[in-house]
Amino acid sequence: YDNLVAWGKCCKNVAMWDYQITFGSPSSRDYPTSTTRTIATDMKALFDNSGDGVFFEHENPVGADLRDLKVWLECKYAENPNLDYGTMLKKFTDAYYGAAGSAVRAYVRLLEKVSAGARITFYPVVRHYDFLDEKAIALAYKVFDRGFAAVKGDETLTHRLEYARLSLDRL
Repeated sequence: YDNLVAWGKCCKNVAMWDYQITFGSPSSRDYPTSTTRTIATDMKALFDNSGDGVFFEHENPVGADLRDLKVWLECKYAENPNLDYGTMLKKFTDAYYGAAGSAVRAYVRLLEKVSAGARITFYPVVRHYDFLDEKAIALAYKVFDRGFAAVKGDETLTHRLEYARLSLDRL
């Protein structure tokens, strides 16, 4: 942030490259990471400091943690970082996951709660995800089970929910 502020003072056009991925060994890549809430904060900081461009880097289009939700939020917050997070989260999850939208929101809230204070580095290792203990993982699967029950029989929504759960499955 300090670097962003300094560049904003001496440049008229600042662009940001936002790594929405984690690198490192395949054994610790793209695990559940609660970053949805920070996207608006990052965009606001950029725009408040002469920012006028952003590049979001994603890898693993299907396997990345909540990729569809995060890409949509990135696009919306790049347009307007002052949008309400709760409203945007509900809008996307209800539209994209249908009857399972509330389950996806519950999963996001669970991740936010259990990961409070966690530090996921650019090159994480498995122990950085120790906030996802047996209890948290069991709760997350119960939340997803509710979602799958809500969209039973809808192949498209079921696949979308499977992709949303993929990073948890890998962990």
